[in-house]
Amino acid sequence: METRLVTCRLIRNDLDEAKHTIESKELFISIAHVKTAFMAFHNLEGFERSISTLYKENRNLSEKYAPLKERVKFFSYLRNKFIGHVATELVEKALEWKPEIRISLHEEYDPKLILLYNWALLETAINSYVDQSGNHKIFASETDLNYPRDNKRFRDILIATIDEAADFMADADTILRAEIPEVEGFWHAIRLYLKAGRTKFEFIGGKGR
Repeated sequence: METRLVTCRLIRNDLDEAKHTIESKELFISIAHVKTAFMAFHNLEGFERSISTLYKENRNLSEKYAPLKERVKFFSYLRNKFIGHVATELVEKALEWKPEIRISLHEEYDPKLILLYNWALLETAINSYVDQSGNHKIFASETDLNYPRDNKRFRDILIATIDEAADFMADADTILRAEIPEVEGFWHAIRLYLKAGRTKFEFIGGKGR
């Protein structure tokens, strides 16, 4: 439970920080924090599975997550294709969808170009989130982030999902905290520090997500 509570708080903070920046700046210049939000949603997927055993005694927690689930999957997909690694298929499709990338390739390196690339790849990833029939799973049409209505549509669903996820995480925090014995007394704390002094570090393996 201690591990899960720490994880819960890290994810919640990432979401809060991302929202603060996205709301205070233009969406286009907040790309680093948009990526942070995608990472947080990807981690939220794994975290939610790890606490599913709590649902039996806390039905309100599972009910709070249910409306979020499909949107969290969507943002986690964007993390996997756009951030976790730069998928070759995504870049190839972006070159097709956004000719301005191909036109820019003989220009000198410029951070403004990278901003263009980032948003073109994100837009391409959003538009690739389709079902077997090619129908968009989240939005009713293709997304062009240069089009104000599409830009607002994406920003609104991102902010709303962050808010709802943060609310879910706050409830999870309360439930997890109640499951963890409090560190009481000086000698209890001293024993923890003595144990810390015997820590042996090893390479952390396991499957990445």
